[in-house]
Parts: sequence; structure tokens; C-alpha cells
Amino acid sequence: MAEQTAAEQETHANMTAEDRSTWELFIDDPVMQRRFEAAGATLVNTTPQGGKFYTIPYAQFKPRKAREKLSEEKRYQLSEQLRKVRKPSVESGAKHPNRAS
Repeated sequence: MAEQTAAEQETHANMTAEDRSTWELFIDDPVMQRRFEAAGATLVNTTPQGGKFYTIPYAQFKPRKAREKLSEEKRYQLSEQLRKVRKPSVESGAKHPNRAS
């Protein structure tokens, strides 16, 4: 059989309500196969075309919310807040706790 193109290679993750502690994976992309094998996925079965079936504990492949994209304005505001917290007060004569006097 001819080798698959990158557009044809897939990674599928499946979980049933019966067992929410384990993901079942089908992967025929060699790059993702190596990544999941390195992460400790257990090989269950293979196909003649090079696809592999794995299981992996939920905690090792846990969905999470994507990070919020910060606008330049919001990033600047946060950096100013942090700068104020880190800067010792000149009026009080406070010294920076991590700097030698």
C-alpha cells in the first residue's frame, strides 16, 4: 500500500462514559505515535497500514482551556502593575528584598 500524505494521517481520541479514566487513541501519523509513546501511551493493536491503537490514562491527556490572547494594551497594563509591585517605594525608603544594600 502507498504511504499516506500528511493530509491523510490522523489522530483520534475517544472516551466512553463507561470509563472516563482512560483515553483510547488511533494514530496513523508517525510523529504523533512517537509523541504518545514517549508520554507513556500503551500500545494495544496495530493495522497493516501502520496505524496504531493506544490507551492512555485521562490525567496524561487532559483537555484544558486555551490561554487567553492578550491585546497589546492589556499586556502593557499588566506589565505596569507588575512593575509597581516590584519597585520599592522611594518615599518610604523601602529597600528591595532581593538586592544587596
